Amino acid sequence: MPAKPDPRGGYQAIHDNLMQRLAGAPLAAHAERLGLARLDGGAVEVRFLGQPYRVGQGWVQDAQGAAAPLIVASLIAGYLLTGGGGETIGRFVPLKTLAGTGSGHASFQQNALAAPLIRRFKGRTEALRAAAGQLGGRPGGEAGSGGISLIFDVLSKVPLQLVFYDSDAEFPAEVNFLLDLSATRFLEYEYLAVMLTAFVKTLLAADRSSIPHQ
Repeated sequence: MPAKPDPRGGYQAIHDNLMQRLAGAPLAAHAERLGLARLDGGAVEVRFLGQPYRVGQGWVQDAQGAAAPLIVASLIAGYLLTGGGGETIGRFVPLKTLAGTGSGHASFQQNALAAPLIRRFKGRTEALRAAAGQLGGRPGGEAGSGGISLIFDVLSKVPLQLVFYDSDAEFPAEVNFLLDLSATRFLEYEYLAVMLTAFVKTLLAADRSSIPHQ
């Protein structure tokens, strides 16, 4: 059982442990199960939100050959080490559906994930669409009245649906994260939390609007 990532910090130790485990992993077999490209020297390519990363025995690098950020490297290592296979189901469900009994998913989702996106994109839905487009986000899925629904291919066979409701005179802004029902086949639940954290950070960084951030 992998160490559980703490969204508040501690990624260095987790990263180092995962890199040690990755050093002995059968990357070629994992790549075949996940439909990943194999590269020269035994490395494989993993795309995170459309950006390519090279993965070798104990390391993860970006397209320029620099070490990947800790959170992204940890996510990619966890993804490969889970060793999932098969196909997605095509049914998106809330994170809580995939959570184990007693999980603190509700508080984590609201405080660590939804709140930063609401602060940044409330009243700025076009900026959200633009930032999403930088990451390959596309309209898809269903949302209620007034909602925006976007689909992202976070990792191969791990899609994410983001539903954003802007605030109005009656209701505050709201964000929902939906994952394919097969998600835990490709990422253990603890790594799904890492994935969503990395997704939020990357989406915020992709906001290039000149409007001052709130």
